[in-house]
Amino acid sequence: MDHGRRARPSGHPAILRAARSRETQNVWTLGAQCTTGPITVGLGYLNAQDADSLTTAGKLKTELFTIGAKYVVAPGLSVGPEFDHFKIRSDVAGGNDKGNIFLARTDLAF
Repeated sequence: MDHGRRARPSGHPAILRAARSRETQNVWTLGAQCTTGPITVGLGYLNAQDADSLTTAGKLKTELFTIGAKYVVAPGLSVGPEFDHFKIRSDVAGGNDKGNIFLARTDLAF
C-alpha cells in the first residue's frame, strides 16, 4: 500500500549516489605466505581508489601494507603479531591520513 506516495525505484537519492560511486571503484590486493612447520609468515598489499565518496567530493586513494606471523601452539590454537601501515590520499584539502597498526592475535579454532 503506497498511501498516495509514489515509490522511487532506488528508495532514496543517496542510494543512487552510493551505487554510482561503487561503479567507479578500483580495488586490488596482492599477498604471499610461507609456512615452515608451526610458523607462517605473510605479507600483503591493498590498493583502492574511487572517484568520490558519499560524504566529500574528490578522488580518494587508500594503500595498506601488512606483514604478519603465526605460530601454532597446539592444534586449533595459534598466536602471532601483525603490523599494518596505511596511507589515505585525497585531492580534497585536509583529506590525507596515514598511520600504523600493531596487533597481537590469538586464534582458537574448534
